[in-house]
Amino acid sequence: MNYNLFIDDQIDDIDTNTGKAIRDPKIIDPCREYVGVKTVEEAISHIIKNGCPIFISFDHDLGLDSSGKPLETTELAKWLVEKDLDESGKFLPEGFSYQVHSANVYAENNLGILDRYMKFKQGA
Repeated sequence: MNYNLFIDDQIDDIDTNTGKAIRDPKIIDPCREYVGVKTVEEAISHIIKNGCPIFISFDHDLGLDSSGKPLETTELAKWLVEKDLDESGKFLPEGFSYQVHSANVYAENNLGILDRYMKFKQGA
């Protein structure tokens, strides 16, 4: 199944001043249709059920867990790499790509595990 995944904990949140969605995938990326998820667990569950998406748009910070620890999509990136390695490089579909739509300046660096892995996988 070819689909695009959008992960952001604020995907359904509404700005009280404007009445508009805070993180509307249609505003961030109007050229794609997305399946939206709010947590890494939700993303993994969806991927296990529906297969790996061809494209993922990542937020970086996903709020805090019950102990106050920050939740980050870096965990999803690591899971994707490990899953692909476990399946002999056949889990991530050909043409797989992603973008980062986070305001966090460290997001692209922290999610760079995917870049490094894709370069490794392609033999670069």
